[in-house]
Order: sequence, then C-alpha cells, then structure tokens
Amino acid sequence: MKNLLIPFLLCLLHSVYAQPYFSKNYHVSYNDAGWNVLALEDGILILDVSTCEGPTTCTSLLKTDFEGNLIWEVLLDSLRVANGNNILADSSGIYLAMYKKGIIDPLNVRLLKFDHHGNLVKYKRIGDGLDLELPLSMNWHHGQLLLSLDERFGDTTQTHMAFYTTDFDSVKTIPFVRDLGGTSSKFDIAMNGDLYHIRSINFLDGKTAKVIKTDGDGYIYWQKQFEKSISNFATSLALLPDGGCVTHWNKNATVWSEDTFEIVDYVVKLDADGNELWRHHFYDRNQHIIYHLLATENGDIVGCGQFNYFALPSEPDSSFVGSWIFRLDGNGQLKWIRHFNDTRYESIQLLYSGTELTNLDLAFTGRIGFFGPPEGGNAWLLKIDSMGCITSGCGEYQTIVSAPDIPDSGLLFTLHPNPGTIATEIQLPQPAPGDCQIAVYNLLGRLVEQQTVPEGALTHPLALHGYSSGVYLVVVYERQKVVGRARLVVQR
Repeated sequence: MKNLLIPFLLCLLHSVYAQPYFSKNYHVSYNDAGWNVLALEDGILILDVSTCEGPTTCTSLLKTDFEGNLIWEVLLDSLRVANGNNILADSSGIYLAMYKKGIIDPLNVRLLKFDHHGNLVKYKRIGDGLDLELPLSMNWHHGQLLLSLDERFGDTTQTHMAFYTTDFDSVKTIPFVRDLGGTSSKFDIAMNGDLYHIRSINFLDGKTAKVIKTDGDGYIYWQKQFEKSISNFATSLALLPDGGCVTHWNKNATVWSEDTFEIVDYVVKLDADGNELWRHHFYDRNQHIIYHLLATENGDIVGCGQFNYFALPSEPDSSFVGSWIFRLDGNGQLKWIRHFNDTRYESIQLLYSGTELTNLDLAFTGRIGFFGPPEGGNAWLLKIDSMGCITSGCGEYQTIVSAPDIPDSGLLFTLHPNPGTIATEIQLPQPAPGDCQIAVYNLLGRLVEQQTVPEGALTHPLALHGYSSGVYLVVVYERQKVVGRARLVVQR
C-alpha cells in the first residue's frame, strides 16, 4: 500500500505545482514584439524586435525553458531583421540573417551564428551592395543555408537565391526573379530540394500574391497567382506531408455588415503541381488577419494572427483588439478556433508566429501591451495544448486571458460620443494642467495624431474626418507621463 501511495502523491504534487501552459511577456526595450518562435531541444527561442532610442530598431534573442522562464537574452542594437523569417537553429547553433539600416555599404547583409548559450561564435558580411539589399528569408537546403536576397533598383526588385555553408562560405548565388514591386517574404523546402516561394506584389490599384515552385537552380515549374486585394500581404507558407503547400490571402467581401467584414482572409491549399484543392474562408463580422501558418506533424494546419472586434451600435463599449489561433485538418475543415484578449479590453495582443513542440503542444509569440509610450509593448510567449487551450475545458470559440504586468489606467476621462463618426469630445474630470497632451494610436500602435490641451480646459474636441472605421486608443499625457487611456470606436 505504501509503494502505491508514493507515486500517487508525486503525481498530485506535479499537478499542483506544474504550469505547462501559460501566457508570459518579456521586456527588452520600448515596443518589444516577438517576430518568430523556434522549438529547441532544451527550450524555446524568441526573435524579438523593439525600438531602442528614437527610430532605432533593436533585435534581440530570448531563450526560455518550457515553462517560460527566461534563461538568457542577447541584444543586437545596431542590426535589423527584415521580418521573422531570417532565423534558423540546429544542434550546433542559432543562425541569423540581418542588415544595417542607413547608407548602403558594400557587403550590407550580415550572417551571425550563436551557440545555444547566446554567445556569438561567427560573424560575416555578405552581398554586393548594389542597391538596397535585404535578406528576406532563410531556410535549410540539403544542409546549407539558403537566403532570399532582394536588391531594389527604384521600383524594380531583383531576388537572388544565395547558398552558404554553415561556416558562411559562399556556394553559389542564382538570380531568381525580377519584377515591379515584388517581395519574396517566405519560402520553404521540400524533401527533394524543390522550393516553394510566396511572393507579394504591389500595384497602384491593389496588391496580389503568388506561389512559385522552383528547383534548386531557380528553374520555375509553375506559378499560382491570387486575386487582387486592397489589404495585407501574404506573409507565410507551409509545406504539408502529402507534398502540397498552404498559404493565406484575402478577398474583398461585399460591404461590412453585421454578418461579414469587408475583407475576408482565407487559407488555400495547392498540390505539388500547383492545382488549387480547397479554400477555407473566415467569414465573420469582425476582421481576422492571418500572420503565420504552420503544418503540424499529423498534417493539420495551424494559423495565428490578429482580430479586431467591432462593436455593434447596441454594444458601444465592447470593441477591442485581440489575437486568434485556428486549426484546420488536411482537407480544410475547421477543428477549432480560439480568441485571446485582455479582460480589461485596454491592451493589444497580436500573435506573429507559432511552432509545434515535440510533445505536440503549441507555442506562439507576438506582442502584448499598450499602444504608445511609456510602456509600448512586450514580447509575448503563449503556450497552449494541441486543442488551443491554456486551461482545461476551454470554450470552442473564445478563451479569455489577462495581460500580465500591465498597469491599470489612472485618469478616468471619457469620450463622447463613443462610437463617433464626425467628432468626439474628450471630457476631463479636472482642469487640464500645463503641458497636457493627447495622442491617438491605431490598431498597430502607430501615432495617428497628437494635440495639446489648453491649460484649465475640461473638454477638448477631436475631429475624426481623416479616421477610418475601427478602434483607436486615446492617451492623455501630463508632463510627458501617461495619466489615462480610453478606447475610441470610429464608425462610418
């Protein structure tokens, strides 16, 4: 009996103290955001991008254990990544493709290798510096590093496929494609070495995306182009075990109503010959934006991104910005969908990338925090089970989590009317002191406008003529210190 009791007590203690699923955030500098997350043998790696001083962007590497405890961090304050697709890892180290913003020097692209303790072990400058040369993506190709390098000549973009050894010795560089306004933001490698590229293209009247399949020498097998849209780029592509691939794009719906938002994101699957097999549309009255797709071990497709919940006239105080995760099976059927948002609806939560861990749990990274200074955002790490749950028995559609370590607002001012169409009025609880300002931020945290409130004023008008429909955050500063925040909904 005693022998049976000991394992039972150990299991009980593990269930009490272990916290396998969590939501944690990490602060390196101002406006931190996790752009990519990788599963390592002994932990989780986050590629963090933040603003150090003024417009200067910093890049950091953060390594945590599987419970989200920070092990080490490395700050690279003079180099940038163009997106989250410029990082790889294997048993020998961590690889980054970066560039230096500013006047373009020869050899503008930098390759860096770190060991798994965060120590820099190799550094090399590559590229020819003919024009603005950017590393747009990096992946493995038969044990070598394959980089997608964009050279921009005015409106024209020339993309190269550059092959390097893990010691950063050049193997070959192949001109891939040259067009107007194109960007190869992501590519993936099949088992036989064939490449699948996702390329976004800007036009004067919209945007489009296409998937291109090539061999290792740049020979194009086929191209699949999608319809024009006015919204975001396709930023992700994933290969499936059956040889096909999935990407995401969007189409214009009719008009926003209580049933469907005007932009509809969808996931599309192509077979190995470029034939479209299915599309899964996310029709909803709220805006859902996909930032990343990944293929799981069993052939499912998991995606993450941002959703913007727009209040109906009957619920003016419920608009907010949150994140969402979904899972489709290999035939495009929805298994589950989860929405995450701060319980106070004051912060933003955006998920930019995800990965499947060896035990089939899921880890995602992004940004969590407030719009604007002084806090900005923190890099966010979210770990959930394979059903999308951070707690057992989570709901099929919505799971609510709180944003940790985010302070409550101080000054309780109001906006009237809210929602607003033409204008709104900021109503302060006490006369404005000297050096009182208001700032308005959009869903991406960008400053829309900033105004000074006259000393002694109890109200201040805010014209909304140049605002698009959506959710904004109004921040009140006194002597450059945040004293209050409120959400503003603009309806057209």
